[in-house]
Amino acid sequence: MEFLAHSVDPPAETEFYSDSSVGFRPIEPGSGVEFSKALGGNRVREQFTVILLTYNRDAVLAASLERLHRLPYLNKVIVIWNNVAREPLGAWPRLHVPVEFIRVTKNSLNNRFVPWDRIKTEAVLSLDDDIDLKQHEIVFAFR
Repeated sequence: MEFLAHSVDPPAETEFYSDSSVGFRPIEPGSGVEFSKALGGNRVREQFTVILLTYNRDAVLAASLERLHRLPYLNKVIVIWNNVAREPLGAWPRLHVPVEFIRVTKNSLNNRFVPWDRIKTEAVLSLDDDIDLKQHEIVFAFR
């Protein structure tokens, strides 16, 4: 099957149709093929959270956030604000999903690995603010 970077699968409703040739297949650890076939993106379990680690680079962070706008399967963006000396500014690009800031008490690269309670998805994409990934690259990696 050929992968089309900009194609988005229809909602994953095969579990509701008993006469479907696909039927319901439970998603188990290590079953990446089944997961990618069932992926519709309309349920939280079929989406991912982006964790963005940043420190004192507002323009770079704003550009990174803009690149995530309308990204398929994105559930939420959590920005880890590693600058303990100042608050994040209030003017950030608006996305189609919530963008939440977490202001940490200690500047550490390890803050990206904290299992924050705000993460509601199983899949997490951890990025630095200066990483320039294209949307089709992120979708390809996620699917």
